[in-house]
Amino acid sequence: VAEYDSRTGRRTSSSSSRGRTAPSRSRGGRKSSGSSRSKQYNRRRKQKMSKGKKALLITVIVLLVLAGLLVFLFQYYFGGLRIKPILEGADLGINSEIERDDSVTNILLCGMDTRSKTQVKGRTDALMMLTIDNKHDKIKIVSIPRDTLVNIDGYGKDKINAAYAYGGPELAIKTFNQTFHTDIQDYVAVNFYQLAEIIDAAGGVDIEVSAAEMKHLNKLVVEITGDESNRLDTSLAGTKIHLNGPQAGAFSR
Repeated sequence: VAEYDSRTGRRTSSSSSRGRTAPSRSRGGRKSSGSSRSKQYNRRRKQKMSKGKKALLITVIVLLVLAGLLVFLFQYYFGGLRIKPILEGADLGINSEIERDDSVTNILLCGMDTRSKTQVKGRTDALMMLTIDNKHDKIKIVSIPRDTLVNIDGYGKDKINAAYAYGGPELAIKTFNQTFHTDIQDYVAVNFYQLAEIIDAAGGVDIEVSAAEMKHLNKLVVEITGDESNRLDTSLAGTKIHLNGPQAGAFSR
């Protein structure tokens, strides 16, 4: 700042104002630098939060897709599964003196000799007991010949395969329990059509089929399905053949 001295006639300059303003510039620079670092920190923090949200969103989407896929697969393979519970209070012929082990579960497997897509009730031409032993990590299956002569409550002596036809799963289980002193309370029943669907769901089976077996198989598979295309090539007799559901069902018959 220039000043005029009237006594000496000279101009004088003062640097006091510059001295005062310099610190303000210095303080202003520090404030600007601090504000910049704060903005950069907040920017990085927002970027991290944004990445975290994206990762969470992707995880949720993947889980939803997997859940939808599981529902689709269950409906595809087990959509036709029908659950018919045992009648409440039904007498299943379990001897109260039998010592039960909660780690072992017995299930009656019934293969029905019915060839209707909707009807399941009939004679159990295949009758097995599936044992799931959680104590020893084992699974066992015992097959009972269908012509086994037993006492069926209310019907007297008859083949064991008739119990289901007479009184449904309740009488079949009761007859089995009374005959073999078991504690079965659950069952699974399938007919020829359902057996074929299960085998197809598993991708079919490889079985060696003799010439005599093939002759009966080709007759039965057409009888069951009405589809000539399910007949096997007779030139393959005596070799291992990949069978689809209907063919394997006819072979089991």
